[in-house]
Amino acid sequence: MTDATMELESKLIEEVKQDDEELSEEQKDALENKKFAEMIQEIHLFDLNEDGSYKESDADLKDKPDLSTFLVRLCRHTYGSKSSRGYKFIEGSKVALYMDKVVESPENWPVFSQKIADALTVAEKKPSFDIKEGTFVIARANINDRDVIIMSKLDLETYYSRTTYEKEKGLPEEKGILKSCVVFINEDGVREEEIRLSDKNGNIANFWYEKFLDSEPLQKDDINTKKAYTSIRQVITTSCSDSKEDMYGLIECLNSYFTTNTNFDFDEFLNDSIKSFNAEIVDVNKIADKLCELKSKNKFDGQFNIELKIIKKDIKNIVQLDDGMTLQSNGNIRDKVFKTELEGKSYLLVRTDIGLDGFKERKIAPK
Repeated sequence: MTDATMELESKLIEEVKQDDEELSEEQKDALENKKFAEMIQEIHLFDLNEDGSYKESDADLKDKPDLSTFLVRLCRHTYGSKSSRGYKFIEGSKVALYMDKVVESPENWPVFSQKIADALTVAEKKPSFDIKEGTFVIARANINDRDVIIMSKLDLETYYSRTTYEKEKGLPEEKGILKSCVVFINEDGVREEEIRLSDKNGNIANFWYEKFLDSEPLQKDDINTKKAYTSIRQVITTSCSDSKEDMYGLIECLNSYFTTNTNFDFDEFLNDSIKSFNAEIVDVNKIADKLCELKSKNKFDGQFNIELKIIKKDIKNIVQLDDGMTLQSNGNIRDKVFKTELEGKSYLLVRTDIGLDGFKERKIAPK
């Protein structure tokens, strides 16, 4: 499953490089979108009626190229996202039953896609889950000779007119994905146990995974937290063997992310904590690539609730100093501790307003 995703992404990128090394990012995106569109066999778009039910749109996507491109791009982002979590359908799931019927009889796809949309209607109308916004999309694609079913709840009205489906705004379109589910069908035509869910809010909504899909997570939050933190830290440590400064800085970024966020989002972490780090020596993009490889091995999910107590003892940065002294930090000290040299001797300067009472004041200045 994840290998297929990586294979597709690598294939698309390589083909783009071969076609034209000088293509702009916008051109590359358009080319990748075109290739993905060729893999999609059908897309069904469901609008939310005033009574809260979903009805398939009568819009002809062939006459709406902008809308069609938008939907294909969102399906591509949904399929390729690393910020997702593994779930499985529980016994008796209606959506799972409908999925199996679609696999058995693809010609009945329109009928069962409506049944799946009806199941979402029921889930959203349950007490405390009265959802009155969003568009529902179901797509079926054949990727690397395997069928994939992609379901997404979209914020379509932010970008397109509800009545004409004409584009109104040019916001980052991937942000239009509110919730998603990807179902994989193996080479034998059998639905795989693991499905991949994602949620724009970081925490997979209860109505989406339980009320609608009748599913449960494959891996608990505490296990995800432990695996993600320890394996990411290991990658940072081994990647920064030539620069302790970069290593400590990146570990602090890792610690900061896990202590200041309640939900883990892999793509967000990669962009905000790794790629944005101002390194002295190491190439943070190479570290990001290693982390993507780590994620592809499926050791941890791309979205989960952070259980801080599980890694509390691990979130310590201890630096060994002379004469049995250690410098320990539980937070970000990158801008508060500096090294300097004076008269051939090395010193650490610590910027702090507390903890000073037990030390003598000494004036250190060059002679």
